[in-house]
Amino acid sequence: MEIAPGVHQLSAGRASNVFLVTEPVPTLIDSGTPRKGKKIADALAEIGLSLGDVQRLILTHWHLDHIGSAEEMRRVNDMEVYLHPLDVPYALREKPARAHGARLATRLMGRRMRYGPPRNTLPLAHGQRIGDLEVIHTPGHTPGHVSLLQGGVLFAADALMTAEKFRVPPFLLNEDTAQARASLKILLEYQFHTAVSGHGRTVDDARTKLASLVDSQ
Repeated sequence: MEIAPGVHQLSAGRASNVFLVTEPVPTLIDSGTPRKGKKIADALAEIGLSLGDVQRLILTHWHLDHIGSAEEMRRVNDMEVYLHPLDVPYALREKPARAHGARLATRLMGRRMRYGPPRNTLPLAHGQRIGDLEVIHTPGHTPGHVSLLQGGVLFAADALMTAEKFRVPPFLLNEDTAQARASLKILLEYQFHTAVSGHGRTVDDARTKLASLVDSQ
């Protein structure tokens, strides 16, 4: 589904959303849960692309519903894979999560990863530009959580849940919910009209809805 010119939401399962930005080079945002490589490849084929065409994969944070198929897809094309350095030790399971929901999901889904967690990732940093995407460090859900901005489209990942009324993810899934709420104010420093998230639908007039959420905290 094309949600803005050159921006697609791919059909990769119900657990979490995966997005594709086609310009300046095909770039995936998140990889879904483990063993979703074929589903993502099929979704790409619907818009005339293959996994071999994808040059970059940006992982917004380390949770397994977002990094689960990263290494599986990298093996197809040796694409560049990005992850914030603060999330790398969690992705490699060198550091345990504090969030109960994240620990449970790791136990349930971790064994399903075909080739394990993503390794040799490239770093992300606040203000960095990758093609036309601007990186916004929005910690709280995880220490290294990032959102991305391209033009008027905000890829909020799990910084918030997009629906008619925006919400912060449940505290059981956050490393630091207070910090997650503070990160919403960071997003309000940017201009955007449309927002998508890891769990929710595409929403227009998104900055107004985000401002309402921040005001209600």
